[in-house]
Amino acid sequence: MSIFTTGRLYSPLFLLCPYLHRGRPILPACLQSRCDGIYEHTNQGKLWNHIKHRYENR
Repeated sequence: MSIFTTGRLYSPLFLLCPYLHRGRPILPACLQSRCDGIYEHTNQGKLWNHIKHRYENR
């Protein structure tokens, strides 16, 4: 009985393993993109990219 229960519990996990393995390289890129967006939003108007136009063409 316990082998059947264990098999039922682990079968969805083993089905998801290939998807998790393929998606693993994508996760850091998504996190980096999200962190960059939060940083840009937090520092809006303070970064060189935001105020560069004031000092160019002078």
